Amino acid sequence: MRHASHILLTLAVAIGSGSVRAEWLVDSYNDNRVLRYNTTNGQYIGELASSGSGGLSLPHDIVIDANGHVLVASAGNDAVPQYSALNGSSMGNFVSGGSGGLDYPVGMAYGPDGNLYVAGQLSDTVQRYNPTSGAYLDTFVTNMSGGLDGPSDLTFGPDGNLYVVGRYS
Repeated sequence: MRHASHILLTLAVAIGSGSVRAEWLVDSYNDNRVLRYNTTNGQYIGELASSGSGGLSLPHDIVIDANGHVLVASAGNDAVPQYSALNGSSMGNFVSGGSGGLDYPVGMAYGPDGNLYVAGQLSDTVQRYNPTSGAYLDTFVTNMSGGLDGPSDLTFGPDGNLYVVGRYS
């Protein structure tokens, strides 16, 4: 099955001399890349992460951490690799493959508590990770919590509650 690139994220990148450039980052699931586009005219700029860079496999979601690094949900290896926003160089895995039982990560969000929340589609869970080290903290939502089935995205609402999109039911 062919999956479409489906995640857009605006990133401001410092380009020297105090200049800042805004970009859209788009995951490209089918060829394991993260692509960069101009926010003004939509023109393709280039790759932030090339195919397989840093172990990237089946990318699904992108977030920017507090240090301005790019984190990507890499479903094919159950990890969250980290990249430099300036040049796309791999900085290793922020969340190690399978950490805390993570299986097929597809959605990520930072919570009001500052922690990183990651939806595992095949584990039917939302895992919580330390925002600085990427260390597993706990399983925040399980498939026993209201029938969560195939979470595919998540966000925190203005009320501070976590909202999770289930894929299968």
